[in-house]
Amino acid sequence: MLRQYDEKREQLPGSSLCHLDLTRRACPASTSGTAISSQHWQPLQLVSMSHSSSLSCPGNEDWGDLELSDSSGSREFSLPDGRPLPFGAIVDRWRLVAKLGRGGFSFCYLAENRHNNKLPLTALKIGDVLSSQDQNDWSWINFCQEIQMFTRLSSTADGTPASCIPQIYASGIVESAEGLRPWICMERLGEDLYCATWYTAKERHELEGLDRKAAKWPGRGFPEPQLLQYATLMLRALQHVHKQQAAGQLSIKTLPLCVQPANFCLPFKQTRASTASQIFLIDFGLSHDVPAKESHQPFFGTPDYASSACLHERQAFPKDDLESLVYTLTELWNGELPWDLEADIGIKNRGGGSNGWTPQQLLAMSSARNCQWDQLLLQDSMPRWLLWLHRYIKSLRCSDPISYEYCIMMLMAFQELEGSPLDPEE
Repeated sequence: MLRQYDEKREQLPGSSLCHLDLTRRACPASTSGTAISSQHWQPLQLVSMSHSSSLSCPGNEDWGDLELSDSSGSREFSLPDGRPLPFGAIVDRWRLVAKLGRGGFSFCYLAENRHNNKLPLTALKIGDVLSSQDQNDWSWINFCQEIQMFTRLSSTADGTPASCIPQIYASGIVESAEGLRPWICMERLGEDLYCATWYTAKERHELEGLDRKAAKWPGRGFPEPQLLQYATLMLRALQHVHKQQAAGQLSIKTLPLCVQPANFCLPFKQTRASTASQIFLIDFGLSHDVPAKESHQPFFGTPDYASSACLHERQAFPKDDLESLVYTLTELWNGELPWDLEADIGIKNRGGGSNGWTPQQLLAMSSARNCQWDQLLLQDSMPRWLLWLHRYIKSLRCSDPISYEYCIMMLMAFQELEGSPLDPEE
């Protein structure tokens, strides 16, 4: 079951939640209780969208650095298809009060409960307009799959809440003037690690009086003790997902996850300079299934963080997520990635393929990153524990089990000991 508001929060009538079953084409529960037909799409008004003439704003302490207007100064901003949605718009029992961010297929908003604005503010993710009324519409399948992943990952095997997955409160379909959009209401989180890294590097760079245009930011991301702690928490998050996957608890048998800094978040009100006890994994939209006997797997994702196997369009395994984690941690350490693969191989216009790149371009990007990694080894500027983790992952065969406890133990050892990194086979 999806976790409901706890006992200190309000449970509203008609707010029951349900699992999504892709085989039944069930729609997330909404206040109207209407579901989409299993045979075909019907443009039913599942949740109405309305505009509020007045807006109850939260206290100043809750706003932080939120963006309350676009560059033109208008008190509205654009949805993924470019059409504006005013602040104060209503989605189910939530009122949108600010923009938190934008992903590849959705916008994320800060939302307040319009029935009780004393309840904690939440994050409300609104997806693209569904492109058709076909039951195989990709946007709809992608949305259903992500909800299933959040639902089934929200607790551990013994039923206790998972500390690395945000709570999901409700989900549904909203009908706007532009068409049907899926939405998910979830726990409000803090800064994602992409933003946290950028600002940390910028601050450290400025303190040292360096001109960013004249030099890179090597080693000016997170301090090593803090990064080691983050690495441990991120490993725990991947361990949780892979354990649920191996136990058959997920709707898909292969991932890969979209492992990159922007898809890990700190807890709400957690400052980037302080010690974190939690890191949340937040994006499962690109996770997909591939038949077990299918060795070819079209590439989806961001090449800069993708594993070599994924860039070669081979079937993904858990080790590929850990390879992506190494590149993610490289950015957190370095302040930015040492490579920009599209620019490095001179891609100006994408040539096609499943995600805009030809197989030849993907192979060229994989080779370019291998060269960049070799350069990092020669420069001797990377943390030894990160180099060790990369070597350990590369030493694994595709189907080898990953010893997460061994990895975490080694990270802890590197915190305490100095010396050369151990060989992965030792």
